[in-house]
Amino acid sequence: MNREEVERLKELSDEMAQILYRNTPLEAWENLGTIEQHLRQQWIEVIGPHVGFFY
Repeated sequence: MNREEVERLKELSDEMAQILYRNTPLEAWENLGTIEQHLRQQWIEVIGPHVGFFY
């Protein structure tokens, strides 16, 4: 990847993190385990399949 692509990926990652943060229910913020569980579920259902599509 060139420098511009790396920077763009960082920007997109920041945007994705903001969306995930806004859509994490309050009960998921109880501890690191529930945060991880919620993020894993989002990865399995939404992010992973879309990212893996180009393979």
